[in-house]
Amino acid sequence: MAQYVCDLSTLEAKKKIRLIINNKPVLFLVHNHLPYAIADKCPHQGSSLLTGKYEDGIIACKEHGLQIDVTTGRVTNPLKADALRMDSQDHEIKTYQTFLEDGKVMIEL
Repeated sequence: MAQYVCDLSTLEAKKKIRLIINNKPVLFLVHNHLPYAIADKCPHQGSSLLTGKYEDGIIACKEHGLQIDVTTGRVTNPLKADALRMDSQDHEIKTYQTFLEDGKVMIEL
């Protein structure tokens, strides 16, 4: 079942939108004019990614600078994750399937 999130133009203007979906915080971002959705929870210590710097498809956690690729949910620098003493299974976060329908961002639930 798909759920409407917002218009793509709104997401492009705001860069990041955080919503609670099924009692979980989900962060919506746009990269190359396509919407992406990831769990709004850094895999290191669980901080929100909403306040992190976002550029060119990479979101950086504000707390320790851990960078995550929004298209895959994977940490971009495994060596930094290792330096933060993260287990290898924690090197990624949940991603959600999104798509566009007539200029509207939709998430598949």
